[in-house]
Amino acid sequence: MKLIEKIKQKAFSKYLLWKTRPCRIKKYLDKKEIPDTNRREPPDSGNVKIASAQVRLKMVSEPLEYVETMFRLVKRAYYEGAQIIVFPEYNFLQLLGMLPGIDKIAPKDKTAEKFGGIDLDGLDILDVFRFLTPVMKVIFATTYSELARLFGIYIITGSVLLSEKDGSVYSVAMLYDDKGRLVGQQKKLHLMPVEAEMGINCGQEIRVFDTRLGKIAFPICMDATYFETFRMLELMGADIVFLPIADNDYNEWKALRGIWPRVQESSIYGVKSALVGEILGMDFAGKSGIYAPMELTKNKDGIVVEAESADKEELVIGEVCLNKLHEFRRQKHIIGDRNLELYERYFPKLYENLYKEQ
Repeated sequence: MKLIEKIKQKAFSKYLLWKTRPCRIKKYLDKKEIPDTNRREPPDSGNVKIASAQVRLKMVSEPLEYVETMFRLVKRAYYEGAQIIVFPEYNFLQLLGMLPGIDKIAPKDKTAEKFGGIDLDGLDILDVFRFLTPVMKVIFATTYSELARLFGIYIITGSVLLSEKDGSVYSVAMLYDDKGRLVGQQKKLHLMPVEAEMGINCGQEIRVFDTRLGKIAFPICMDATYFETFRMLELMGADIVFLPIADNDYNEWKALRGIWPRVQESSIYGVKSALVGEILGMDFAGKSGIYAPMELTKNKDGIVVEAESADKEELVIGEVCLNKLHEFRRQKHIIGDRNLELYERYFPKLYENLYKEQ
């Protein structure tokens, strides 16, 4: 890269960091009407009220527009009585509007999945995300920490592509508690083919977080396609598994390869948050929802509540009972839902063989 290009890049990076500085975001939120969360009734330890945000994409050049959208959804979730809200995968694409000329990028193939359709005239798209990482870290940390603290609500941010010191890029989601503290983060464990082709990295650690709302986890999108993810989380003690997604289309059959069957297999509660809309020639669709073992749902269909549309902004609100889940699990195990001798005989060798084949 020529020296002048490096200077321009550094100067623009400083401009973006100035535009997204924490004090600016905090000052913006301080002007908002915030309820007195100290007067809110403490939650029933066995019941958890959940909000799943179905976010519709809108490109923004001003980061405070993004903050406003997240504020509006969190505020609504709070007034609906939610104790936790989850946002979708790639809940940062709106902020690409900060890049001058980004709206003029033409997709190579409008049907391509996620970033596969973006033509950057030879520029590696991961370099764009590496460049934006410091800015995205500031926006996410400040926005969601402040909203969680101001409303006294847990927030799962949805995922953002972030670069590490060695240049590796991961899709990462974060959890903030009701005091605004970062509890932890989760990297995406399984990639879409186009993500792998781009050079995005897989996470190698799956985590369960012990909170006032129970033990929760939040793998990302493709992680629900494989039963191992949820079986591990169940065995690690997870009560509620949140799943931020960003899928390029929606139909009921395709959806059935995701969170609903994983919930039935693993005896957990599952919550899906979908990104919808169009941006840079990429289409996203999906239905947010809250799911439970069929026996614990009113209509015996495994659905607590689900979005009405697959392409509009919605906020899905529902309540789950951890006490009922724990009793359901206890009864299920008594009946004998596991054959440990069978698993011990076959699984170690099968996975060892898979590892050797790679």
